[in-house]
Amino acid sequence: MARQIKNYMIKKNFHLYLKINLILICFLVICFFPLATFADDSAHADQPINPPHLEIDIPNLHLTDNIAPITEAGKNYYFIPWIAEYMKGAYRFGVGAAAILAIMMIMIGGVIWMTAGGSQEKVESGKKYIIGAIAGLILALSSYTILRIVNPALVFLNPLKVPTVKWEDLPIPKSQVYMAVGQGQAGNIDTCKGNADIYKQAATAANVPWEMVAAINFRENNCNLNPPANEPSGGPFQFDPPKAGCDKPPLEAAICAAKFLQGKVGNKLTQNITDLNLVKTALGRYNGSGADGFYVMNNFDAAHQNMKIKGTMTVPPSGNCPNGTTKVTTKEGREKCYIETTDKRSGALTIYCQLSGRCQ
Repeated sequence: MARQIKNYMIKKNFHLYLKINLILICFLVICFFPLATFADDSAHADQPINPPHLEIDIPNLHLTDNIAPITEAGKNYYFIPWIAEYMKGAYRFGVGAAAILAIMMIMIGGVIWMTAGGSQEKVESGKKYIIGAIAGLILALSSYTILRIVNPALVFLNPLKVPTVKWEDLPIPKSQVYMAVGQGQAGNIDTCKGNADIYKQAATAANVPWEMVAAINFRENNCNLNPPANEPSGGPFQFDPPKAGCDKPPLEAAICAAKFLQGKVGNKLTQNITDLNLVKTALGRYNGSGADGFYVMNNFDAAHQNMKIKGTMTVPPSGNCPNGTTKVTTKEGREKCYIETTDKRSGALTIYCQLSGRCQ
């Protein structure tokens, strides 16, 4: 009977320490798996990349750096071993932590045994600590072998195969380049207010807020409804390539712009719309720069002040890039005009809110 009770206690103690080790492993994964940021997020495709910066480092962990792409079947791939390396480091750290814990438990069990004073109950308690600690340590040390027996794929982690993406500078609409490097960069909202009658007629024709039409005209031509007949072409609302009638000032072009805005959001706009996200989406889709780009959001709030204009535009027919830009040649041998500057004019959403007062 005593032997049965002893065996039962050993099994119970083993299960207890099995749970302790599983909890320890989960603790290590949760606490030490890092939030990472790439060391060189500005590198172009096909350049060597470096490992992420670990928020919580593991002692003696060394991640492979300077990883160069490898060509397979005409395509370039990065083979990223960092997850496998991290798991290997975490395992080593976990085994070390388990060994330290086991030694502490053995010492505690030994102290209880030595101070039992002839008490059989304390002797058995000390033995439990020692047996459980040894069992847990054996389990931690043999976990690699156990996993390999179950499924070798659990211990042999292949590097991630990541295809490269062709690097291209963001294409910038011609009108935005000319507005950024030309005169009257900051723009004047009073000019927009002076053109309100034209905008309102166009807005009525397309059932959109007139302030949106004004905001587009502000971004494209500083609210000039009669731009000079020079580059960039496309009329006051900069249709590129020009659409029939849409490059003729002023009312026809405004109606074209209003209908174009309406079509970009499936005719969901109304003249009294209150959905600011829909307005933002339509403005962003007008020139394809996106709802969160400088075209829409510049100077809208504290997080969008003095946004950058950075990218390329097609070289004009004259063959000369606008002043303030630089002619560059791409890898494909095409010539482009490169611009990198600060946007000094408010975004379309900012102008819309100032004119409409609906963004409070």
